[in-house]
Amino acid sequence: MDRGQVLIVTWDGGGNVPPALALAGRLDALGHGVRVSGPESMRARVEANGARLAPYRSLGELPTDVDLETIWERVDEVLNGRSAMDELLGVLREEPADVIVVDSMHGAGLAVAELLDLPTVVLAHTLYRRWTQWAPTIMSLPATRATAGLRPVANDRFVPDILDRCAAVLGLMPEALDVPGGPDPANTHHVGPILPPADAAVAVAGLNRPGPRPPSRPARALITFGSTVQRQGEALVPVLEAFDLLRADVPELRALLTLGGVLDPGDVSAPPSVEVAGHVPHGPILPSVDLVVGHGGLSTITGALAAGTPLVIIPQGRDQDDNAERVHRTGVGLALPRDADPAAIAAAILQVLREPSFRLAARRMGADIAAAGGGALAAEIVDRVVVRARPKTNRAPRVVAAV
Repeated sequence: MDRGQVLIVTWDGGGNVPPALALAGRLDALGHGVRVSGPESMRARVEANGARLAPYRSLGELPTDVDLETIWERVDEVLNGRSAMDELLGVLREEPADVIVVDSMHGAGLAVAELLDLPTVVLAHTLYRRWTQWAPTIMSLPATRATAGLRPVANDRFVPDILDRCAAVLGLMPEALDVPGGPDPANTHHVGPILPPADAAVAVAGLNRPGPRPPSRPARALITFGSTVQRQGEALVPVLEAFDLLRADVPELRALLTLGGVLDPGDVSAPPSVEVAGHVPHGPILPSVDLVVGHGGLSTITGALAAGTPLVIIPQGRDQDDNAERVHRTGVGLALPRDADPAAIAAAILQVLREPSFRLAARRMGADIAAAGGGALAAEIVDRVVVRARPKTNRAPRVVAAV
């Protein structure tokens, strides 16, 4: 018999999905029944992690061929709209949950959890201390709460009035990577990235490798600019030109470019030193590379650091400027401006490959991630919330009405 029933509320926004699904897999392994609210396109990924999809019935799919910023009204409806609340209330009417786990951008999920007085865990998949500042705007806090019939809360009261009532808030990064601040509320935990157990084990094995790269082994790099549309066509041009320039200084350097399903490999012109692939899981690759060159999505950064791999970041927007600044400040890599030219990119790659301090700093951060189990601590915290909630929810199902 399942120990508890968990509903994970997420959306198909790119880097937020892998940790949510990895958590689903870990909770399933602990014996909990797990459902994931999301679009039909996520079904195979959800079921591969031992969970069941609670598919959108009226919201539909977000288009995958445009930048999310250009369709923000549609995104806002998925995250905060009345239809999103009705979807979740319908899911919970059909099958009540003991605990709800909510994506940190999902205002509708947070409102429904409060409306039903469900124990709530929030997954903060961007830098936690920055997120507490801008989340109320992304969540359309006043409008979302008014739609749900909840009492008004000012944006600057987001933490004390809303987050403090949650059972737990999980920052999916090591605290050393977060922006300086604190002390954080008692229910806040920096748990690091949530990885599938196999990927976490591979990352730890990578951390246990000897530090410096043997001179006899060619240097290897991973190039990745995300799995949602964000000017990859333009951003990759100077990066690939940089790798072409590097053939003179580091002729043995080889790179794998993964396109995340955003571009067609046949449409990308790459130098001979760069192999181009479509959508490739990074977990098994990261421990074997010496460098990651990317856009600065937090999932990519923390995945690299879990394996002790340093980075060169060229942010393209969203939260990536903050992430890049923290990569630079913590010494785990270098950050370049969005308009960096091929020579500057090549110089940064050379510097990170040749100076041991970057790998040493990345390995220290990787040790922090390993100490949290690469997701084991996150699952343990949610498990405790479910166990505490069970006595309160082993009673007649709540009648759930639409907002």
